[in-house]
Amino acid sequence: MIFTELAPAIAAGLAIFILGHLWYHARLFGRAWMRLTNISPEAAEKGKSRSLFFSIAGLIAALAARAA
Repeated sequence: MIFTELAPAIAAGLAIFILGHLWYHARLFGRAWMRLTNISPEAAEKGKSRSLFFSIAGLIAALAARAA
């Protein structure tokens, strides 16, 4: 019962992570994004360490929206 209630929120949290990874990947829009925002590849690599934090934050946000 609880899993069926939480499954959409967990799926939304995972979707945030997957879409963000695809969006900022160098093969899709990453190079254009770095060029337009004047971010170096080194700075982009440093930002990858924060991806776990933002994934967890997205999951918490999805769970909070589900609880409301």
